[in-house]
Amino acid sequence: ARLTVMCGGSKEGFERASKLMGCYGKSVQLTGGAGKGQHTKCTNQIILAGNMIGMVEGLMYAHKQGLDPHQIIDIIKVGSAGSFSLGVLGPRILNRDFEPGFYIDHYVKDL
Repeated sequence: ARLTVMCGGSKEGFERASKLMGCYGKSVQLTGGAGKGQHTKCTNQIILAGNMIGMVEGLMYAHKQGLDPHQIIDIIKVGSAGSFSLGVLGPRILNRDFEPGFYIDHYVKDL
């Protein structure tokens, strides 16, 4: 189980379905009534996009200042600015590996 499942609905419905969702979700959370799960997912997608943009801008800044972006990733990824995007996607970008790991169509679907 790897997914984070964000649910909206009644507590009773959530309790009935949570065991099944636990088969594919490492974290299964009820965030409120009907529709609140979708709003939680939208919040996730907005924050994710901001993190990815910030990562690329930061790496470009480091490069333009003559810093070694690989070293910067190693330093920063263990601190408060660390993220999946920085630790996994950052090195791929620096190595010019632009193979998609997740398609934009899937990102948009989640909005």
